[in-house]
Parts: sequence; C-alpha cells; structure tokens
Amino acid sequence: MTELVTKEEIIRSIRGHLPQLLRGDPSLGDYILSVTRDQFPSKVETKDRFTRLLINHYGLKVHSLED
Repeated sequence: MTELVTKEEIIRSIRGHLPQLLRGDPSLGDYILSVTRDQFPSKVETKDRFTRLLINHYGLKVHSLED
C-alpha cells in the first residue's frame, strides 16, 4: 500500500531535519545556496544597491570602509 505525503508534510520534515543534515554534510549547504542563488542577491549586490540608493535618493557620498 502506498502512502501519500502532502507538500506541507514534506516541508515540515525538511524544516525539522535540515539543521542536522547541514551539520552532517556541509556540501548540502553549498547545494542549497547554488539552487537559491538566483532568488537572493549576494552580499556584494545588496551593498551595491544600498550604496546606489543612498547616492541617488539622498545625494550622499559613501566612503568605502576598506579604503
């Protein structure tokens, strides 16, 4: 007999097991990042967007902390 699993049950299971799975297999985290990379900007992209917002909207000059 085949059990049907709902999408909600799968999501609940992933959320419950994911932290432990990531600790046990760091390559899983890399895989998740590669799958979701298109949906979320990188830290650099976010910083660039924020800098452009400050310059364009507020006319502020932004100095790099790395200089």
